[in-house]
Amino acid sequence: MASCNAATGSQATRNATVQTATTPLTNTAPLTLAVASSFEKVLPALAARYAATSSVPAPTWQSGSSSALAKQIIEGAVFDIFLAADIVAMTPLIDAKLIEAQNIQPLVVTDVILVARANRGISTLKDVAKRGTKIVIGDPKVAIGRYTVELLQTIAKSDGDQTFVDSFNANVVSFEEKATAVTQKFFAGDADVAVLYASDLYGHDASEYVIVQLPDGVSIQSTYYSVVLANATAGAVDFVNFLSDPAQATVWSEYGFRTLGK
Repeated sequence: MASCNAATGSQATRNATVQTATTPLTNTAPLTLAVASSFEKVLPALAARYAATSSVPAPTWQSGSSSALAKQIIEGAVFDIFLAADIVAMTPLIDAKLIEAQNIQPLVVTDVILVARANRGISTLKDVAKRGTKIVIGDPKVAIGRYTVELLQTIAKSDGDQTFVDSFNANVVSFEEKATAVTQKFFAGDADVAVLYASDLYGHDASEYVIVQLPDGVSIQSTYYSVVLANATAGAVDFVNFLSDPAQATVWSEYGFRTLGK
């Protein structure tokens, strides 16, 4: 799991009430974030931009699958902010009374896409379904895996037929535990096809891949969520507000995300 100064301590001892408005920043300690692995590329750019306009240091973070990070928080890892790839990852924290549902905010979205290696002669769903096609996807326990299941179910409903889904599943050669691992395996050439976030294409040349066209009306988006954890360091709310500010839309867009505004 990639990390940047991971936080330690006891999250369970924190009070469940969080700030809801900007407060004076008297604490100069950097914020500590738990972030979905899909944010590994965009977050350094946003953190640097925040540090350049703020009196506090740039935040530090630990990245990984949203489900694994939620488990760490429940087990006692201390963070100020949690940025998750779907709402499902937030549920265990609500159940553990570490956050309140009303404090969870949608942050950005990106498309869930089906991609093929450019040199494999694959451009349609029929090609993807051919026997011998190697497919890598996320494990259903993690966000990208859950979105993959949703995508396949939507395709089956659109076609009125389970045949493509059955052929797709038969061709899966690897289930990965985070989105970045799916991306790495795909671009390393270990698979012909993958289900990725559109944001995962950032930094890769368009000549390396083909986006497989989906049936009309089939479109799945991943919505990312933010929450300030209980007793967060001063400035946590300000940072979340910074991330969701329309002024950051150009940065998010460069990395394949779309902002939702306030």
